[in-house]
Amino acid sequence: MAATAGCWALLALHLRADPALPAYFYLAGLGVTLARIDSEQQRLPDALTLPAYPITVGLLTAAALAGSRSGSLPPALLGGAAMVVVYAGIRLIHPSGMGLGDVKLAGVLGVAAAWLGWDSWTLALLAPFLLGTAGSLLLLARRRAGLRTQLPFAPYMLTGTLLAVLCT
Repeated sequence: MAATAGCWALLALHLRADPALPAYFYLAGLGVTLARIDSEQQRLPDALTLPAYPITVGLLTAAALAGSRSGSLPPALLGGAAMVVVYAGIRLIHPSGMGLGDVKLAGVLGVAAAWLGWDSWTLALLAPFLLGTAGSLLLLARRRAGLRTQLPFAPYMLTGTLLAVLCT
């Protein structure tokens, strides 16, 4: 609850009264839940990730109709599709390194990031890998993980996307 409230406060300060704010509030609440589940169970339930697509697109469509100037729906949809392609490619090349839940989550995060522009999308693509590398190195240094330890990636994806939204 505190994590969600913190995300909402940061988003509200950054986006102010933008009509797209409800979409980001929704994703922040969902993201906190998904990060917890992935950290504890190393899975992302379809019951949470799949409905995020129509809900997010619906909220951003409403934002566009309400005159939001923060983004545009066509690039957002393209960004979502592009993010899925990138993550699916990674899964195809290295199946044990990327879960299918991460691929499914990538699309909705790509939509949210690309709504704000391609700089945001690019940061949302790259930041999770940088954060994941730093987190893995920290766990290795503290001897809390080994070189073959499977680590949840969604928390890094969600944090990276939040940073992308807040930095652009």
